[in-house]
Amino acid sequence: MVRIVKVVMAGDGGVGKTSLLESYKGGNLSKVTMTIGVNLMSIKVDENFSLQIWDLSGQEQYRFLIDVFFRGAKLAILVFDLSRPVTLYNLKKWAEVLKEGAGPKIPTIVVGNKKDLGKQVPDETIKEVIDSLGLPIIKYMETSALQHEGVIELFDYLKSLFSKIKPASTS
Repeated sequence: MVRIVKVVMAGDGGVGKTSLLESYKGGNLSKVTMTIGVNLMSIKVDENFSLQIWDLSGQEQYRFLIDVFFRGAKLAILVFDLSRPVTLYNLKKWAEVLKEGAGPKIPTIVVGNKKDLGKQVPDETIKEVIDSLGLPIIKYMETSALQHEGVIELFDYLKSLFSKIKPASTS
């Protein structure tokens, strides 16, 4: 029996959440459009586990649905755009919604995406914002979905978190 682990991916619209998933799958990034509501993607970890990635819309008009989508998540990925500092600061809002929907102890990975566009935020500021989120941050990574930089490493890390878990006994 395969267990499915729910992972939510959130952040402002246009930060590259869907592009990260498409880059991982080897898809065509030129066809990526803004997510409306939620996209789902499954990633097989091993014969016992699959990750179900919930790629949530970052657009303001869908925020009322987001906390519902967070329920039942075992891990979160918060994404911001390294070239748009406001998206980093908005992670504080996302963290609050995440805590309401999934609880304040949900393990979280923070990803600074669009590294190819140039980093407009100092490392010290990134660290300060991450430290202020009030969530257990287990990793921070920088990626470029467009150049496929750090993408495989992100999802390999994600899979490694669950590959060591043994399935529940059936006896």
